[in-house]
Amino acid sequence: MFSVYLFPGALQSRKAFRKEIVFVVDISGSMEGKPLEGTKDALFAALSELDPTDSFNIIAFNGEIYLFSSSMQLATKETIASAIQWTNMNFIAGGGTNILLPLNKAIEMVSNAQGSIPVIFLVTDGSVEDERHICDVVKSFLRGGGSVCPRLYTFGIGNEFLRWNRWFLKCSLIIPIPLVTCFLSLLVFTDIS
Repeated sequence: MFSVYLFPGALQSRKAFRKEIVFVVDISGSMEGKPLEGTKDALFAALSELDPTDSFNIIAFNGEIYLFSSSMQLATKETIASAIQWTNMNFIAGGGTNILLPLNKAIEMVSNAQGSIPVIFLVTDGSVEDERHICDVVKSFLRGGGSVCPRLYTFGIGNEFLRWNRWFLKCSLIIPIPLVTCFLSLLVFTDIS
């Protein structure tokens, strides 16, 4: 039997890469109540874990998109406090669910990431229209060979997300192997408390 133990060096607090994260959050009418409140709590927890060298932005969407900022912001204590205040004022459930506009905006925001890991977190209950077109747009962007392929995490809330999840799984099977790594595991939350 052979065993190897690896221990981190003295620089345990040192990071390998900065992150550029865009949180894309569904605020449509179907997210009203507990789902949206739980989403806000999770978002606040995620923001508190960012390092000051990381950049972030928040896009809320229903039939329209609402930006925390027009550009990526450093995750300073002041900026995070401002983002929490903005979220509390702007996360009001209502309207339809158009995922394509905010997803395109998020991809645009992280498409020029240099020296950092671009990440998009998409939070929705999955009550969307035109899943096939959304997958086609994402595939064409990934095939376009941008500077760095963003990591796309989807967090589903409730049971309707399971139906939408199937479309993204199908898309990941159609995309060429080098691009499949851009689609990460889909995580489903059926109850946020």
